[in-house]
Amino acid sequence: MHNGVSISNRLTVVLVMSCVICCARDPGHVNWSVDYLTAERQLEKGETAKARRGFARLEKTARFSGDKILLQIRTAESFRRDGSYANAARILDELIRQRGNKDAELEAKLIYLRARVDLDRGNDDLGEKRLGQLMRRFSGTTFGLRAFQILRSRYKARDKNAFLDWCERHYVALKASPLADNFLYESGLVNFELKTAAGDKKAAVYYTRIRKLWRFETSPLWDDATWELSLVRHRQGKYRAEIGLLRDLLSTREPTWLWGSYDISNYKHAAFRIGMVYYENLKDYVEAARQFNAYPTLFEKSRYRDDAIWWEAQSWLRAGKQAKATDAFNRLLEEHPKSLYAARIRKGNFSP
Repeated sequence: MHNGVSISNRLTVVLVMSCVICCARDPGHVNWSVDYLTAERQLEKGETAKARRGFARLEKTARFSGDKILLQIRTAESFRRDGSYANAARILDELIRQRGNKDAELEAKLIYLRARVDLDRGNDDLGEKRLGQLMRRFSGTTFGLRAFQILRSRYKARDKNAFLDWCERHYVALKASPLADNFLYESGLVNFELKTAAGDKKAAVYYTRIRKLWRFETSPLWDDATWELSLVRHRQGKYRAEIGLLRDLLSTREPTWLWGSYDISNYKHAAFRIGMVYYENLKDYVEAARQFNAYPTLFEKSRYRDDAIWWEAQSWLRAGKQAKATDAFNRLLEEHPKSLYAARIRKGNFSP
């Protein structure tokens, strides 16, 4: 759902772009930006003392308050990486005190970094408390989401029943926030992982709630909830409901003239699963064959195209359509001569 680009890398990109824009009329800014990038590289290489000296020099010549704050943050980070947690905490505490509520994203970032210092020094209770406050106060920020992700991992690993209670409480408290669907989704996952009938029933309630309250366009978890609910229905033996959910997921696939489609990984898996459910569970071999036949055209880049043709042929065989099966086998040999399935066909092995 979220990319893993580090804060420092994003800051580097911003500074480089700023340098490109300003360099024609401000050579001094170019030099400043180059020195900053040098200090950042030193920090990433573990040369924390050198980086710190560079940040200190740059702070003295910084023209804008935002640059000065950035340099103080990076200095705090250098101390954190050194294990000098008291120094890192001192800098961040002062920045938090100065900023107040002037910039929600910046304040959230500072609290997040301060919580990381607590966690790194082994003060888990205080670090988790800070993250909880951050998550509740700044749920709409990037760092509000990061706080949730850290707490989710910690609480879920510690006690799943307590984690479910935590999710329920916070869903109620943050129902109107951008994090609301996350609490429902995590509750669904925990219950599904129980692999019990009762757990599946509860998981279905949570996933269904996400599908009712949001759409694909309004929640980054709608498609995941739809996929997970289809797995619940499969385990419950509700195969037609499973297919309906997978088709609902596929209906959100948006073609484009440039790249083919805005694909998510589950699209190709959903289309293939529909064919397998018709084949294995519903024994509707004609419908399975049709599903597999459409797959290579729908997903021209998929590495499962030869699988789809193989299973199309198998479906036609089971349906008693020998001529159609032969056509599919021949198509597989022609279009995917290096496929393992093609090797099996050439050896006369047509069994699934």
